[in-house]
Amino acid sequence: MLTKLRDFFNFNATERNGIIVLFILIVLIAFLPRIYRLISKPDEMDLSAFQAEIKAFDKQAQAPAEKEYHEQVRRVAIDKEDIAIHLTPFDPNLIGAKEWNALGLKDWQVRIIMNYRLKGGKFRSKEDVGKIYGIKPELYKKLEPFIRIPIDTISKQNALQKKLPFIPKKLCIDINSADTTALQELKGIGPAFARRIVKYRDLLGGYYKVEQLLEVYGFDQERYRLIAPDCNVGKGPIRLMNLNTVSTADLRKHPYLNYSLAKAIVDARITRGHYNSIDELKMIPQITDELFEKIHNYLIIE
Repeated sequence: MLTKLRDFFNFNATERNGIIVLFILIVLIAFLPRIYRLISKPDEMDLSAFQAEIKAFDKQAQAPAEKEYHEQVRRVAIDKEDIAIHLTPFDPNLIGAKEWNALGLKDWQVRIIMNYRLKGGKFRSKEDVGKIYGIKPELYKKLEPFIRIPIDTISKQNALQKKLPFIPKKLCIDINSADTTALQELKGIGPAFARRIVKYRDLLGGYYKVEQLLEVYGFDQERYRLIAPDCNVGKGPIRLMNLNTVSTADLRKHPYLNYSLAKAIVDARITRGHYNSIDELKMIPQITDELFEKIHNYLIIE
């Protein structure tokens, strides 16, 4: 047993040399990093440019906040600053920028007022000055006794009109020519009644008197009383029917006649010959005096 162990650990010259070389290599590899650090000097990095960029970035980021802070401080200082007001009577619609400054207003307040006037704005009362942005109540209270706004011609006319009693506009509607829109200007006449008035006018052939509106469907005395003073029949032509040529069919279409009356008128013409006068209709038994007074306005002899 001992012999085998002795043979296992027994090396020849070549093997011993190899073990020595291997041991030396292991030692060199283990200590080489330390030796390198001792014999070499690391390159120093120049970080000044990088640090300068960082400082510039920080300064840029802080600039808006710092600017806003100084602006707020400036506004507070302006607000707290005593305004030296040289109080003299003035017309806010006429004085210029220098005059506003002389009254103690700051440049930015004057710019607001001048822009307001440039865009067509006008101070019509003392209170309008106090409504301008930037004019604080304390400042307006000091200026108010010295504001002078003369009443111009337009204001005088407006004041005069306010004192005069209201006189409604007089309407004059020609019911023979007015369309539905014009008819709706009449009190109590809406779209429905306007259409009925026009429709009945077309059936009649025109109105020969305002009272005929009472014949329109749904028209009552109260509504007629409201609109009658504003209506007239004008001078427009009325559609006339020739008694000597008109047919029964055309006559019966008229609102004042029915088939029986239309046939009686035509039959009388056929029996007696042509009409020489509209009054001959009175000879027809069915034609009453009341009906004749209505229908004769739509008839003609030719």
